[in-house]
Amino acid sequence: MKIVIAGCGKVGRSIAEQLCTENHDVTVIDNNPERLHNLAKEIDVMVIEGSAINRETLIEAGCKEANLFIGLTGNDELNLLSALLAKRCGVEQTIVRVREPEYGDEVHDLARDLGISMIINPEQEAAKEIFRSLALPQSVSSEAFCSGKAEIFKVRVTTGSVLENLPVKDIPAKLHSNILACIVERNDKAYIPDGDFVLKPKDIVSITGNSAEVRNFFSKIHLKPTKIRRIMAVGAGKVAHYFCAMIRNTRQSLILIDNNPKVCEKAAQEQPHVTVIQGNGADERLLQEEGLEEMDAFISLTGMDEENIILSLYASQKAHIKTITKVNRIEFDELLDSLDLDTVINPKHLCADAIIRYVRAQAGGINSCVETVHKMAKDQVEALEFLINDPKLPIDIPLKDLALKNGTLVALIVRDNKSILPRGNDCLKMGDRIILITTQKGFSSLQDALKERSWI
Repeated sequence: MKIVIAGCGKVGRSIAEQLCTENHDVTVIDNNPERLHNLAKEIDVMVIEGSAINRETLIEAGCKEANLFIGLTGNDELNLLSALLAKRCGVEQTIVRVREPEYGDEVHDLARDLGISMIINPEQEAAKEIFRSLALPQSVSSEAFCSGKAEIFKVRVTTGSVLENLPVKDIPAKLHSNILACIVERNDKAYIPDGDFVLKPKDIVSITGNSAEVRNFFSKIHLKPTKIRRIMAVGAGKVAHYFCAMIRNTRQSLILIDNNPKVCEKAAQEQPHVTVIQGNGADERLLQEEGLEEMDAFISLTGMDEENIILSLYASQKAHIKTITKVNRIEFDELLDSLDLDTVINPKHLCADAIIRYVRAQAGGINSCVETVHKMAKDQVEALEFLINDPKLPIDIPLKDLALKNGTLVALIVRDNKSILPRGNDCLKMGDRIILITTQKGFSSLQDALKERSWI
């Protein structure tokens, strides 16, 4: 596909790099020559210095022939206007990042009127992830598939854990839990383990299965979910705005702390069900006075990654509660893996993943059945959700007879809203959704995962 990206910030750069590795023809527009110069030195993209709302710039970038335009500048209005102009130049489809809460639900009506294919709001997606994460046990994170009907959970193996020195094949028998260990991260390397793979302390294990079996597994390794009733959050920005709206009709109470009096006043007016405190969220005395040790969860949402990390580590140490940490810098991934943080939410990652998922589906054309893409294990592994919607796909053939490419595993089948842990004799059916784990990159259709198509 020929793709034009407006905006060379962290997300634009990350997406451009990913799309180039998948052999797309990418052009990036930005008015910062230094950013463009650095990008062009590192990856094979065409760069255009100029404004994305200038018709000549859009034409120079190739919008007359482009399949997709992605608006990722730091200005919502600029993104919307540039997408409209790009369509007038001839671009087939457009994606726009819109972040301001003031747009509300009207942004989707506006997108429809402007013919925009997809609106992505990173902060709103981050709030959704936070809300979902509150239902998980401490020290567990997850990736959702099939509209939340299937999940892959991450658990760290600790010294003395029942998982220590346990071969993967012995997990079901020893723990009486029918789950699948599908990824193991160890020493900055990711593995799709076979049955003889032995788990070691500090390993991060990704597991999946039906919900009852997963809950049983957590219980056997002494990770039980806590009912989250009382929450403390520091930082009343966009993510907090969306999160507050999500808990409005729940039984959860929230204390929201921010140092900016205007931000606090606005939050108190918009979210009357939330207790808003003006003060320094990094002040140990303030956190104690507001009842940190009586909380069930702590969420750090300030605009400073370092402060969020320190606050979450402090809350975990003082109160031994579930912590959720917002981090924006994509390059912080390796550091975060070495820290004892429960759940880390990266809005930029969520935005990039959503866009890559859309591009994959469009690139595959009518043969594409990609529904969801999650990058895992420091981008070494992809977990993809495929919809079985074409009779030409390998239907009613035992999985053991399918020649999957190396480093590829069918981890889960969702059929009639029920999760099935696949075995060799299981077959795919029309309407199934499957979760595929692979160390290979760029799959846009299920056929891409197979060495041959002998079933046709």
